[in-house]
Amino acid sequence: MVKCPKCGNTSKFMEVLNNCCLEVTYEKSADGEWFKEESEVNPNVDYELVFECGNCQHDCTDQHSKFLDEYTRVKE
Repeated sequence: MVKCPKCGNTSKFMEVLNNCCLEVTYEKSADGEWFKEESEVNPNVDYELVFECGNCQHDCTDQHSKFLDEYTRVKE
């Protein structure tokens, strides 16, 4: 399970692309399903992806691959 080590959040995270025009917010519904909202993308910019807690904005990038595994498994 993805969990913020700072505040304990397990249900709302964001992918933030620094130097880019895209921010995707992920939120887990009461039934455990993840959903996301997207904004516009500028594909011509070099960017850095940071995975942040949606509650306290703590950098949880070290858990991003774990999140992607969980997100993909739920969507299949």
